[in-house]
Amino acid sequence: MTLEERVVGCGLWRPQPEVAVAAFSRSYVSWVYNETSDWATWEPGDPVNVGDIGYFDRSLKFTQADTAARLLGNPPDVYQRHRVGRRLHYSSRYFSVTSKVGVGAPGMAAAEVTFVLKRGEGHVLQIGKGICEGLKNERELLEAAKRALIAEDWCLSWILICERTVVDGGFAVACRGQGASFTMGANVEPQALSHGVLAQVGLHMLRSDGHVNHWEFDTDSTPTFDRVWRVRPRLIDRLYGDSAEWVQPDEVYYRPGRSSTTPANIEAMKLRELFESGFSVASL
Repeated sequence: MTLEERVVGCGLWRPQPEVAVAAFSRSYVSWVYNETSDWATWEPGDPVNVGDIGYFDRSLKFTQADTAARLLGNPPDVYQRHRVGRRLHYSSRYFSVTSKVGVGAPGMAAAEVTFVLKRGEGHVLQIGKGICEGLKNERELLEAAKRALIAEDWCLSWILICERTVVDGGFAVACRGQGASFTMGANVEPQALSHGVLAQVGLHMLRSDGHVNHWEFDTDSTPTFDRVWRVRPRLIDRLYGDSAEWVQPDEVYYRPGRSSTTPANIEAMKLRELFESGFSVASL
């Protein structure tokens, strides 16, 4: 199934040219990174596990290509580090936001919050309560990745996912075009609504109008992930032996016959000379 078919299959989205969909997905992933310092995958809510190995295509969709379990010959060592509280992010300068409160369940009020897009593109991300999950044996995995690279079994654009957010509830909304709107609902205690209150309640989609796409999260979803490793970009052309800029990202491997770097030189490199972590969306 193509990216466009999956987007349309979510309901709420009209078919767009492939270039427009790619630009929109890049916009969403870039916004999440700028807002949270974490990575998101297009589409939101896809399962991305720690130990997954893959690449970002030119739309910034993460595509799984391998696993740490295959690389190591056994499952990686996983930890659960800290709990994640509810968080709400939205691109406020592009939205007008109104709210109203009516009669709800006994002792509660029924709140409705409406977002109307003033122009361009707008995004909302709520991350429910959950945990941060990561890999304990990153060094062992990077050593295995270096051996795989020398054996021409590691694509130079591949990225190793070492940490992700596992949530219990939440959602993402992405919309474009002036006048696109959606309304979220929640049952709240009878108090004045505020951004802080909205971040703590379980909002859910009530209705939408225009180009609006909406995803719900559950414990199988990965709204964001963090701590990823990749081969340093300045080394890729040297290892590939040619310019890799216009080659499909999943087809660029170390080519000893063309490369100016020998397998012995790679073996002698320190892990942080070969790999990097903490790069930005702008570098992709």
